[in-house]
Amino acid sequence: MLTPNELLIMSAKTNSIVCALNAIASGADVTATDEDGNNAAIWFGFYNNLAGVLAMAEKNPAVLLQSNRI
Repeated sequence: MLTPNELLIMSAKTNSIVCALNAIASGADVTATDEDGNNAAIWFGFYNNLAGVLAMAEKNPAVLLQSNRI
């Protein structure tokens, strides 16, 4: 079974805002990163999903400061 943080990253990698928000509601840390250091906001940005980026930034603006390694 995936942890809430793993679920958040997987949701962002598959471009699903609803699943990402559910992961956060289940306790995921919005600043969590994948093995390359990319957080959910970075993944949503990769898909040009501004709504996803803003949803993550609304939870914690610090996600916008993390480096993009995609």
